[in-house]
Amino acid sequence: MPSFLLLDQLTIPLVGCDTHLTQFTDICEYTTENTADLLDHQPAGDLGCPSCHLSPYDPNYPMIPVQDGAVAVLACPDHQSEIVERFHTGLNTKQQLTTSLNMS
Repeated sequence: MPSFLLLDQLTIPLVGCDTHLTQFTDICEYTTENTADLLDHQPAGDLGCPSCHLSPYDPNYPMIPVQDGAVAVLACPDHQSEIVERFHTGLNTKQQLTTSLNMS
């Protein structure tokens, strides 16, 4: 059963262990003004994207390295690209903030 990342107007199905899902969510939260929420149940109103709804049946989804593990993004190619980009932006933001704090 996938978990669901709620990030702005996105509802993205994800698969991973609790630790890596939480780490992934925390990094993605750097790319939003709101909170990024992780649900362990189907969100109310289902998924907005019909392709994302069918994607758990497609074995060709990307694995995103998170710390010492990975998270699979079960979404259509457009939403996969968006969430991967936001994750990488979050990593860069976290690194810049951490570097800035360490130089003080």
